[in-house]
Amino acid sequence: MKRVVVIVSFMTMYLVSVWAQDTVVISTNNNIVKDSVTSVSEHKPMPLTITTDTLSTKDKHAKALKNGLDTTGYKKIFAPDPNKAMWYGLICPGLGQIYNRKYWKLPIVYGGFVAFAYGISWNDRHYQMYKRYYRDIADDNPNTKSYEELYSKYDPSVVTANRLKDMMDNLRRYRDLCIIGTVAFYAITVLDAFVDASLANFDISPYLSLHLAPTMVETNYNNTVNPAIKLNLKF
Repeated sequence: MKRVVVIVSFMTMYLVSVWAQDTVVISTNNNIVKDSVTSVSEHKPMPLTITTDTLSTKDKHAKALKNGLDTTGYKKIFAPDPNKAMWYGLICPGLGQIYNRKYWKLPIVYGGFVAFAYGISWNDRHYQMYKRYYRDIADDNPNTKSYEELYSKYDPSVVTANRLKDMMDNLRRYRDLCIIGTVAFYAITVLDAFVDASLANFDISPYLSLHLAPTMVETNYNNTVNPAIKLNLKF
């Protein structure tokens, strides 16, 4: 009987000791897990904050133009001085267009001056010739008969003093008109250089556009729908 009591007591003590160790191990493991979670939470990386440019494409374009840059925002835009362009054009025809880097306008400029110069030269040469014809036919000197050169072209009966005077006056008028046209064309080239330089940085981006589109419009008359054209202006 004593042996049984001793054996039961020993087994009870053994079970109690095993249960106590398991409890300590579980508690320790829980603490380790908690510490690990705390360590991970303490070293958790900060969330990435992605910043975006709140400026729209249109605002970026306007800001770039204001700073003298192109739409990419990097390349410098050539900004000619209107006063310099005007003075260069006054000094030499076409020099204002060269300063503005509008080289394609040079054939127009010099072609216009060549045309007016040819008109002045041709009309003045024939004016001087008909002036001599008229002077010879109007005087009383029988030895001055230069007007007879016209007999090979015209009927001698139409070669009269009045006809020659009319031809002389017309040629002189055309010559003077060519001179006036040359001066006006010269002023136009100077004005073109000045205006071109003033509008060099004018905003002609796609945001300034005009669009035409077909549409249908309802009318109050008989409640009908008629075709129309819609005009959209963006700026």
